[in-house]
Amino acid sequence: MAVTLVEIKKMIKDLFTKYKVETEAALKQQENNFINIVSANTKILNEILDKVEKNILENAKKISTHATEVEEIKLREIEDRSRRSNLRVKGVKEDDNESWLESEIKVKKIFDEYLGIKDVKIERAHRAGKEDIKKHRTIVVKLLDFKDKEAILRNSSKLKGKNIFINEDFCAETNRIRKDLREKMKIERQSGKFAYISYDKLIVREWNAKKK
Repeated sequence: MAVTLVEIKKMIKDLFTKYKVETEAALKQQENNFINIVSANTKILNEILDKVEKNILENAKKISTHATEVEEIKLREIEDRSRRSNLRVKGVKEDDNESWLESEIKVKKIFDEYLGIKDVKIERAHRAGKEDIKKHRTIVVKLLDFKDKEAILRNSSKLKGKNIFINEDFCAETNRIRKDLREKMKIERQSGKFAYISYDKLIVREWNAKKK
C-alpha cells in the first residue's frame, strides 16, 4: 500500500513531537536532579557552617574565660609578691587600743623567747581586720630582712602547745586555695605518701622516691 506525502509529513511531525516531549521530560528530570543535589549539598554545607560557627563561639568563650583566669592569677601573684616579707602571727593577746609599736614589741618577744631569734628587723606590725571583743586579731608583721622570715618559719614548730601560730601572709584567694589543698594533703599523708604544699600547689611523692 502506497504512503502518501501527507501521511509521511504526519509521521515526521508525530516523531518530532514525541522526541520533543521526551527531550523536555529528560531535561526536566535532569534539572530536578540538579536542584535536589544542590539542595542536599547546601543543607550539608549549612550544617557544617553551623558546626564551625558553634566551635568558633565555644573556643572564643574558652579563650575569654582562660584570659580572665590568667589575669586573675597574675593579679593574685602580684599581690602575694607584695606580701613576700610578711608573716601572720595568730593567738597573741590583744590589749585595748593597742598601738603598732606595742604589737611589734609582742611579736619580737615571741621571736626572742620562744624561737631563739633575736634582733629581728621589723618595718611594721599591726592587727588585721576590725576589732572584735570576742577574739584577739592576727598581727601582720612586715619584715625588713627575708632571712629573718625564713628563720622564723623554720623554727615556728617550737610554738607547738602554746596556741600561737605563725604563717606566711597571702591574699584571700591564695589562702582559700591553700586551705583546700591542706585537706587533700591530709588525705595523701594518711595514705602513706609524702605530701606538702608549695605556694598554691600540692606536691605528692612516694616516700621511697623522696629518699632517692
